Amino acid sequence: MIEAPRKTFLRVARSEQKNYVHVLFALIGPLILTALFSAARIGDHGVAFGIILLVLCSGGPLFGLLLLPATAVFMTSILRRWVGLQLRYRDTAACIAYGLSPLMWMSVIVLPLQLGIFGITLFSVNPPAWIMQPLPFWMLT
Repeated sequence: MIEAPRKTFLRVARSEQKNYVHVLFALIGPLILTALFSAARIGDHGVAFGIILLVLCSGGPLFGLLLLPATAVFMTSILRRWVGLQLRYRDTAACIAYGLSPLMWMSVIVLPLQLGIFGITLFSVNPPAWIMQPLPFWMLT
């Protein structure tokens, strides 16, 4: 990989075993779970931040590994039935993973910063994070 990165990445892209797709799905899971927690306003219900953080770290990757492959199976069946494309699951999963790769970077880089800066107010609207710390909130958003 260090000596010939172009050749290595081409070999990875052409490989039949695309196992890294599921790693991307696992890394996207905490961000999706964070969005669900924010929409549910879980910070307003008196749940401790440590519990939320534990659920995000342990349940987030599992949530991504359950939700996104199911989405890939669903999209594969829709594309086969309605559009007439003969796609395999691994091709559809790879397209979804590559399409969501910016979210993976956001989950790995931006989400820990947001959790560190805002804490429980990230999941609350009483007071909302954009009122408490507007500059960091809008810069990270």
